[in-house]
Amino acid sequence: MNVTRLKASFEKANEPTYLPTYGLARIYAKLKETSETSIHLIFIVMNLEKRLRVFILPILKTWENIIFMFRIMIKGALISA
Repeated sequence: MNVTRLKASFEKANEPTYLPTYGLARIYAKLKETSETSIHLIFIVMNLEKRLRVFILPILKTWENIIFMFRIMIKGALISA
């Protein structure tokens, strides 16, 4: 086995996996009402996470690009001055 292949397989095996700390498989409530409340809260959190990912992250990325371009403009002005 070649060294680069071995290194790639080692890195892939040691990659961290994303495991959410919430989910329907993690309901340990005993009472019916508590279980229902847990399920409702889990759905609220999952929906909020999706909205964050879909709506807010693109806005933040846009601001990041604007700031990056502003920094380039400042560096260009400093170099030419």
